Amino acid sequence: MLKLRLATALVLAPAVLAGVVLLPNNLFAVFVFLLGAFGLYEWAGLAGIANAANRIAYAVLAGLCMYALWVQSEWRMAMLVATAAFWLFACLFVVLMAAGRIGRRGSSQGDGGGAQLALMAPGGILVFAGAWLGLVLLHASEDGYWLIIWAFVLTWSVDTGAYFVGRAWGRTRLAPRVSPGKTWEGVAGGMCAGLAVGCGLAWAFGLGSLPEWALVAVALSVVAVFGDLFESAIKRASGTKDSGTLLPGHGGVLDRIDSTIAVVPVFALWAAVMM
Repeated sequence: MLKLRLATALVLAPAVLAGVVLLPNNLFAVFVFLLGAFGLYEWAGLAGIANAANRIAYAVLAGLCMYALWVQSEWRMAMLVATAAFWLFACLFVVLMAAGRIGRRGSSQGDGGGAQLALMAPGGILVFAGAWLGLVLLHASEDGYWLIIWAFVLTWSVDTGAYFVGRAWGRTRLAPRVSPGKTWEGVAGGMCAGLAVGCGLAWAFGLGSLPEWALVAVALSVVAVFGDLFESAIKRASGTKDSGTLLPGHGGVLDRIDSTIAVVPVFALWAAVMM
């Protein structure tokens, strides 16, 4: 499984980074939507949309929202703020499930999970449109390539650090009701990896003050952890083991990008305000 996971990552990561560097902004916007469409399809399934045609229509609707953001620039900041607010809700969802207030569909707490899942369909459009917008805005900025690569590699480092440290030394479970395999030791490993990589890349790319970028790296590492936990939470609330099977060793596309779609809009909002 580990070899398959690494092989898939070694194919996908260079393709994604090539798209970041080589494509002009308008084609990059299309590229990001096409990649995200697979995740939207899977998100629709977790939200209870069983019919394949309806899932495709759902992804198309999200694409129309992205187009509206492309042509109506005055909506963009509001969208980033709304997406960041959604991730605050996502943190609450995770905390409630970890505390046993929301459970798996069909369990004694399942009604609470079902009520929250009713918000997943509109929430998915917000999440993916916000992440798409964040990437497009970062890509169009002066240091756009480096900022996106920084955010991507930081997120991948948190995920990778948590995975390997958790496997090697994980003993204390983080939130067994949400994701039984995750441990506090793994989270610590992921946070350390995110901090180290974030600072190293900020220095290598000449992005500015290292103490400031260290704080950003720590904050976004926390966001990445909650993005991963939130996907685990909605899978458990819907009674689903994996979001899909498209990526060997990873599961579905959503299993691979859950942290990224949380990190990107928050980072883009910070960049729009602070840079």
